Amino acid sequence: MRTFLCTLCFCFATASLAAAPSLSNVLRPVEEPSAKPSTTKAESTEKAETPVVKERVQPRRLEDSEILEELVFLLAEVIDWEGDLRIAPVRPLPRVHVLPDWELRYTGTPPPLLNNRMNLHFEIWSNGRSLGSWRLPFRVELWKETWTARQRIRRGEALHRDVLERALTDVLSERNPPITSDTPLQGLEATNTIMEGRTLSWGDVQQRPAVRRGERIEVFVRNGSLSISMPAQSTEDGHVGDLITVRNIQSKREIQAVITATGRAEVQLN
Repeated sequence: MRTFLCTLCFCFATASLAAAPSLSNVLRPVEEPSAKPSTTKAESTEKAETPVVKERVQPRRLEDSEILEELVFLLAEVIDWEGDLRIAPVRPLPRVHVLPDWELRYTGTPPPLLNNRMNLHFEIWSNGRSLGSWRLPFRVELWKETWTARQRIRRGEALHRDVLERALTDVLSERNPPITSDTPLQGLEATNTIMEGRTLSWGDVQQRPAVRRGERIEVFVRNGSLSISMPAQSTEDGHVGDLITVRNIQSKREIQAVITATGRAEVQLN
């Protein structure tokens, strides 16, 4: 029993020593919990964004088709034409490397579209500087829709759509200016025989004469308010307004008369 009481007193003493704070523990400063470094919203955004590295644009070779397309485009600004204009270089085009901002400039005045050859003087620019200046010859084609003989057309025959058809023609390669398909055919006739498949030119046609040679016409002779008519024969072809020679059928006398309409002429005595 004595041993049990001694043991119990020892346990209480030990518990009291463990619970009572020591002087050093009381005087120790209180340690604050370590604070995490604050991060601003801007810093978070900067860390989240991945830096973008711009790829450097490399020069590329300028294609011939691009040069030709630009030449035609600029020609349209200084030369007026109707139809499909095509150009082809006689000599090789310049071999240059350009950036996306390249441009072509004319350094002279292009000649008019009169034949199938043309010299063009131009420069190519890129990145604000000239890459060179060239003066080169080009073959030129101007395609238009024209009238072509569907069949053989004889001299003096009237032109109408039954004997003609539309076809695309390079008008610059023709010796005489072709007649385009938007030209009215009324009143036109062939001045010579036109073979099948031939492109009509203005040298092949004329306005139908109001009076033909050897044709019998009516001539009015006017003298003031007096007017008489007589039959006569024309000695030549003529159009309205032309002065021609006519022969009086009865007296065979020849006089000068002005054609006033189809089959008619007039002589003014005063």
